[in-house]
Amino acid sequence: LVNHLEENKLVKKGELLVQYQEGAEGVQVESYASQLDMLQDQKKQLEYLQKSLQEGTDYFPEEDKFGYQATFRDYISQAGSLRASTSQQNETIASQNAAASQTQAEIGNLISQTEAKIRDYQTAKLAMETGASLASQNLAYSLYQSYKSHGEENPQAKAQAVAQVEAQLSQLESSLATYRVQYAGSGTQQAYASGLGSQLESLKSQHLAKVGQELTLLDQKILEVESGKKVQGNLLDKGKITSSEDGVLHLNPETIDSTMVAEGALLAQLYPSLEKEGKAKLTAYLSSKDVARVKIGDSVRYTTTHDA
Repeated sequence: LVNHLEENKLVKKGELLVQYQEGAEGVQVESYASQLDMLQDQKKQLEYLQKSLQEGTDYFPEEDKFGYQATFRDYISQAGSLRASTSQQNETIASQNAAASQTQAEIGNLISQTEAKIRDYQTAKLAMETGASLASQNLAYSLYQSYKSHGEENPQAKAQAVAQVEAQLSQLESSLATYRVQYAGSGTQQAYASGLGSQLESLKSQHLAKVGQELTLLDQKILEVESGKKVQGNLLDKGKITSSEDGVLHLNPETIDSTMVAEGALLAQLYPSLEKEGKAKLTAYLSSKDVARVKIGDSVRYTTTHDA
């Protein structure tokens, strides 16, 4: 815990005033950051593989930990084998065609599953908005229960519950779009090589297609990790209080000696610095009995209280 709150302290805009002890959010942010570094490094190495395949030259500056350079060397070895035997390539193509069909079928299953999830969340959103009931088998039933328990009569809580469902829908729709792109690019049946040139080109296309699919999946993972990191970072930022403007701190006497305060409790107020502003405009209200005794130019003493 960091506490820089002091009575009459001059502070600058953005200056850290209070920072609460980090909980699981800090660990999560570090975990997401570590994952993000690894995924971005993996993408960089995969792009080296892509360029190496396209140009037939090893562009790796050093051996990578993901095995992509080894993949490229294996590709070169395969190309050499093709030059020795075109018949072996035809067998490989037959196997890869089957694998491509299987991959497309698997992606098709993912599309069907994701569409079913989207329907569930759309049904849950409609139930929250209209007050209708929701089947317990629905994937969003736990969110719906939370909404029924806390948000049915609370507009803010209801809006938060709907927003959570919408966020899930957005993520699912993004995943669905990715799967459809992958589906469109999968299942392509490679023609059997009738000559060395076509065999070499076929091998190259297969490797590039696989790299393209892996890059798509990596981009999706990076987006998911970045989103998680952002969410945890926002939660972490809630544990920090910074000065919104330059000014002078005045502490709340009701909480100044407290070791624990409720969320939203007033800890201090920020006032403009009179040394910087030079002047302050005050408005005073007099009782009717005092009006007749006060004239322009009279000296006036102001006494303030905390609640004034």
